[in-house]
Amino acid sequence: MNQNKSYFDFVLPTKVVFGPGLRHKVVEEIVSRAFKRVGIVTTAEILDLGLTEGLTEKLKENEREIEFFSDVTSNPHLSTISAGYEALKDFEPDCLIGFGGGSAIDATKAISLCLANQEEDVVKLDRKDERPEPCVPYFAVPTTSGTGSEVDYWAVLSDPGTNRKLSIGSPEMAPLTAVIDPELTRSLPPELTFFTGVDAFSHALEAYFSSESNELSDLLSVKAMKLVFRSLETAVEDGGDVSARGDLALASTLAGAAMQHVGLGLIHAMSHQVSGFYDTNHGLANARLTLPVLDYNRIEVPGKFEELEDKLEGSLREKIEGTFEIRDLSDYSVKVNEEDLPEMVDRAISNVNAETNPRDPSREDIEGLYKESFVIG
Repeated sequence: MNQNKSYFDFVLPTKVVFGPGLRHKVVEEIVSRAFKRVGIVTTAEILDLGLTEGLTEKLKENEREIEFFSDVTSNPHLSTISAGYEALKDFEPDCLIGFGGGSAIDATKAISLCLANQEEDVVKLDRKDERPEPCVPYFAVPTTSGTGSEVDYWAVLSDPGTNRKLSIGSPEMAPLTAVIDPELTRSLPPELTFFTGVDAFSHALEAYFSSESNELSDLLSVKAMKLVFRSLETAVEDGGDVSARGDLALASTLAGAAMQHVGLGLIHAMSHQVSGFYDTNHGLANARLTLPVLDYNRIEVPGKFEELEDKLEGSLREKIEGTFEIRDLSDYSVKVNEEDLPEMVDRAISNVNAETNPRDPSREDIEGLYKESFVIG
């Protein structure tokens, strides 16, 4: 496995605007580009919380027309994308805003691609032989701190018909601008704060140990891990702590930038199957897989483990265990049906994230990791 390449490409096409209270900068971005018709993709919960109200007022003050699609749910389905396309196509937006967590932003990416290509089935646009038309320009305004979706061009979507989690992406699907206002995450409840923080950490961890990692991605990954270790507990216990929220928001963005360029590993290759089959919270699935996969990979890259522990000034396992103890994971039982296991193993080993895992797994290895991480029944 090639670790810490001496040559690499690193392009972050998304402009990042970061800071508390800066959410309305997205309006300035829209006005500066002379966009007139704005589609906002979000969730019903965010509308109920009133998080978009100030944004819509400023858009109207600047004489922008607005249309909402607010039927995005966790682990968005392909049918969500089709519904978003149908809801917005007659409005003919010249830009979109993805306002919400990773699900809303991923849905925005896919809907924007469908709108640009006048095609409701986003899977038809995910082909290697022909590049689709670039997506309708869009802006990402995250309200959670975990997915890193605000700075990458991948949309992770669920197909309930096949129990698959699909990763659809191309550079044309990157956000124009990510406006990251940590204040927007203050209403996130403790449980979701924890699991989105775990997601950010797992992105950083897997990017660091990726077979494609390089010195720049390592810098981003290590900093992201340090931020999670420093502030996750505070953010869970005191959701109004803007400093802690800022640390987690930055961790999400840094880890997202790292994984965009170097890939992930078996934690995500395997957790996507759990979410695909059982609609399990992504952060929870990652949390259960983290230590077993960490131990499995360690023998392949012992030098990188030592380097990371030097940078973190302590045992990586102990730091992870201490952080995960913020929530009692035994309260979140995840059962994997034994009859589903062979298919999940097949899909995990062929998943794109497995390609950059530092250790090449066998089917038996992955099956063993599933059995170690989840209740099989």
